[in-house]
Amino acid sequence: MSSPAANPPIPTVAVPPPPPPSPGRFGATRSLTGADRDGLRKISNGALIGAVGSVASLAIGVAIDLNGFSRALELRAGFPSAQSWIWVVALAAFGIALTLIQLTWMRDGLQRLPGPSPELVSPVSLSRLAYPGLVLVWVGLLVVLFTLGSVLTCTPSGTPPGMMTCIRTGALWPLLVGAGLALVGVLLTVIGWIYLAIGLWRLERRYPQPLIQVGAILLLFFPLLGNILLWVGIHQVLETPNAPPG
Repeated sequence: MSSPAANPPIPTVAVPPPPPPSPGRFGATRSLTGADRDGLRKISNGALIGAVGSVASLAIGVAIDLNGFSRALELRAGFPSAQSWIWVVALAAFGIALTLIQLTWMRDGLQRLPGPSPELVSPVSLSRLAYPGLVLVWVGLLVVLFTLGSVLTCTPSGTPPGMMTCIRTGALWPLLVGAGLALVGVLLTVIGWIYLAIGLWRLERRYPQPLIQVGAILLLFFPLLGNILLWVGIHQVLETPNAPPG
């Protein structure tokens, strides 16, 4: 009588160890590299410059209003002479220069972050449209301000009280050209700034800090508040030894 056959061996399958968690996945943490800190500091410095530029922009609006521009548009005063616009133009140049610095530093900061960064390629590339846009805004503003006083000559009319009688005394084409350049510049600047904000928003894939996302949105509508929130959010990331879980 034959003995029963031995049970065949159970095959074993080698299971590879799970891959280490990658940055950006939920629950993963990693140490901030030098490239991380370098890029984030550059963006943070850009936000600080942007906050100063936002204050300068508010000052530009107040200066233009105090210089009689608003009253002149309402035909309640004569248009200021070109000489009286010098300090307003200087203040506008200061604000635009700060904006250019902010744009350059933030774009450079996004590019310095460790790669690969396919989610940042398009925003960084298209945000450069703001460069020619800001230049066109500056040139158009110069043409408009220095032409307006020579185009219209306003004198008190007496009826109704406080109104002015304005007569065209010069060619209108420089004024129209300046306004057109400024309009195109504003359009390009807005497009470039939108893409810059998209790039900053996408930082949450690396550093999910809500203040950075909120600041990126407000950068388009309330630049002063947006820049402040970006600065605070980035510094909160820099103060942690590891990148927050994504």
